[in-house]
Amino acid sequence: MSAPSSSPAGGDAGLVPSAPGVTALVGEVHLHQFPGGTHAWTAIVDRDIPPAFASKDSITEIDTVVSSQEGPCTLYTSPTCTPDCAGATYCFAPDSCQPLPEWPYIDGGEVDVTGSSVVPRIRMWWDTAAATYVSDPAPGGPELFAGGETLHLAGGTGDHAFTFDVPAPKPIALSTPDPMSDLHLVPGALEVAWTSGIADSVEVIVVAQASTGAQGEIRCVTTDSGSLTIPADLMNAIPPPPRQTSFQILRNNERIAPVARAGAGLFIHAGQTTWIQGVD
Repeated sequence: MSAPSSSPAGGDAGLVPSAPGVTALVGEVHLHQFPGGTHAWTAIVDRDIPPAFASKDSITEIDTVVSSQEGPCTLYTSPTCTPDCAGATYCFAPDSCQPLPEWPYIDGGEVDVTGSSVVPRIRMWWDTAAATYVSDPAPGGPELFAGGETLHLAGGTGDHAFTFDVPAPKPIALSTPDPMSDLHLVPGALEVAWTSGIADSVEVIVVAQASTGAQGEIRCVTTDSGSLTIPADLMNAIPPPPRQTSFQILRNNERIAPVARAGAGLFIHAGQTTWIQGVD
């Protein structure tokens, strides 16, 4: 979904371990792999962001207002604004436009990752022409890690210098819904099952995009226990058929790494994703 929630943490930030003394985030580092590709990325921002924004695998995620919440699951449904939101604004809630946040990205120095059994050295550095970080391996390339290694992150310059270790999450073995079958969502609760592990969290995302353009997203953040039930009330509130659907399950290790500047830190995310797509 695109747009900030009324609660920036969306109710799930408590699963991101806090770092003593860190009162502001100044960037994020991602090591993420999924079917058919990978993504290593760094973003350093020229402003302080509250640690509570370290949710949804990013510190710059924006969402519409929360529609409903039950247990570890939160429902977002796309609101309508009349007239349409103009300029650099978005429809945050029904007939409520808000300014889009601006994230001034800057060069905070190269970040290197070692310790992977697959790629000896992962590099991320600032590309002045593109005004963003690029990486080697490039996005969509080979696996970044096998899972189970300790990844050592080091880099940054000046106030952004840091070193930090994060465990690489193991691939997630999903059993329900069947990852080998097309996704078909039916009314009622959705049972999710996978082989349990020891990651910081597991995230389940269900998205439905109706032919009318209406969209609904359910996002659940839970422990790596091996099972989750998405409540029927939330499943029944997403747009009905005809629709395109997707199911994602992510095994995440998410930490906050202190940097050289006192009180500042980086959000570190290492994740493995499995997904299924369908049409109802």
